[in-house]
Amino acid sequence: MKGGLVTMITTTRAIRLLLPLILIFLTQVSIADSQTDAKTDETLDTTVAVIGNITIQTNNVFDTTNPEENKSLYRLVNRLHIVTRQSVVRSQLQLHPGDNFSVQKLRESERLLRQNRFLYDANIVPSLVQPGVVDLIVKTRDNWTLLPTFSVSSSGGENRHRYGIKEQNLFGTGTQINVEKVVDDDRNSTIFEFSDRNLGRSWLRLDLLYRNSSDGDAQRMRLTRPFYALTARWAAGIDLGANDRVESLYSIGEVVAKYRHDEELATAWFGWSSGLVDNWSRRWSVGYKIDESRFEIETDPEFPSLDLRDRSLHYPLLRYEAIEDQFQITRNLDNIGRTEDVYLGTSYSATIGFLSRSFGADQSGLLFDGSLQKSIGSPANRLLVFSANAAGRYESGHFQNTLVEVRAEHYVRQTENRLFYASLRSAVGKQLDIDNPITLGGKSGLRGYPRSYGNGDMLALLTLEQRYYTNWYPFRLFRVGGAVFADVGRTWGNDVTGRSDHRVHANLGVGLRLAATRGNSNKVLHIDLAVPLRNDSSIDGIQIIVEAKRGF
Repeated sequence: MKGGLVTMITTTRAIRLLLPLILIFLTQVSIADSQTDAKTDETLDTTVAVIGNITIQTNNVFDTTNPEENKSLYRLVNRLHIVTRQSVVRSQLQLHPGDNFSVQKLRESERLLRQNRFLYDANIVPSLVQPGVVDLIVKTRDNWTLLPTFSVSSSGGENRHRYGIKEQNLFGTGTQINVEKVVDDDRNSTIFEFSDRNLGRSWLRLDLLYRNSSDGDAQRMRLTRPFYALTARWAAGIDLGANDRVESLYSIGEVVAKYRHDEELATAWFGWSSGLVDNWSRRWSVGYKIDESRFEIETDPEFPSLDLRDRSLHYPLLRYEAIEDQFQITRNLDNIGRTEDVYLGTSYSATIGFLSRSFGADQSGLLFDGSLQKSIGSPANRLLVFSANAAGRYESGHFQNTLVEVRAEHYVRQTENRLFYASLRSAVGKQLDIDNPITLGGKSGLRGYPRSYGNGDMLALLTLEQRYYTNWYPFRLFRVGGAVFADVGRTWGNDVTGRSDHRVHANLGVGLRLAATRGNSNKVLHIDLAVPLRNDSSIDGIQIIVEAKRGF
């Protein structure tokens, strides 16, 4: 009873501290934007025509027709850069000369092009040149893709140093090669990566990885033909990998034990679909997967309950997926000043695997994985994104390694340059494997605290952010934004370390956001200062987090 009273008092204090910030956020809400893209699509949909000529315009990193970018340094960068080949862009289009004109395929072609890291932006301009014939002009702008990588990041008390060289568009072909050295608190690694998402101008994708680390090695080879578009009729793939590493188990930001995890994976699958029918793409897949994991203690644990049972999962699988075709273009949502393709539809999937000793598994039962995403509203005013996932195993009448996660995200557009964001995430686990823990800390959303400050089999986390997107564009290299944020969360339930702090924790903070416009533009650099709202001598009064993330 006393512990519950203390928790309630602590929660009340946190809410009191956060309430003024919440009220400031909510009282500034205003709604304004336009539906230009939707109106344009409605107009184009009335056009009955075939595709005539398709002109590809691949533009360099800097636009020297713009006086602000017609400078000696920018012209030198353009001369050194190899522009993306037109054949690479053409191979990703869903429309070809002689095809019936389709707004859906035009918009999907734009989205596919914008997914390339070597392109900063892409758009397709249709023009009705004569009755029944539409010409297309495809315009792309390149990123600078030869990057000597050198970075120092800190998040949740973990420091990471990274240096090497990366080319994301080798000779303008879209091929990616990465060689780098990564040093963090867990290991030192030398990494080689190769990726080509349009092998031989087809939709075959090849990914290769080799990592040599101070605690083990990793190799991976993946060759797939994915469901690259909503209209794609079939897909297939093979995925082989092995990973030997030493994992650290944290509690209150400190390592309390280490164990070796030797993992071998192999998957082969085939999928089919009827394409896009009545605005939905429905897909079936069958396959077979092998998942072998071996564990070994590396240090003497300070607690007796460390479960290091090996796993041998061999199973055929069946998957169903449904995706509604509903997207909208926006800016200043999860990036700064860049075209963003926001999913506004409903999608869901379900996968079931059949475990059996006759297949080589160490247990008989079922493996399951299901997901749901639903969006309501529009990024032009208010957008609510709901997502849920449930995955685990059912063995011998019991759920094992079962994790259910639910998340709701709310975006409220105030002005073109201001947005309020709120996220509520919860998770519940049941008999979780040692390598699938629920943790809360600096690397998992509670920015004012060290990594894995709390562990358990249940979690709740509330994030509030007032986002600012400025028009400041230093040196024409990156966009600048900022955020004022608050995080409140806790873990509770079974904790294998027995040391976690299960009280409610909260922090306030401010952050700077830098979005590159000439390099790897899908990343946003976060520089945050977060203050924990708890008098705890074991943690710093101010946490400094420097990290590149896929979004604001």
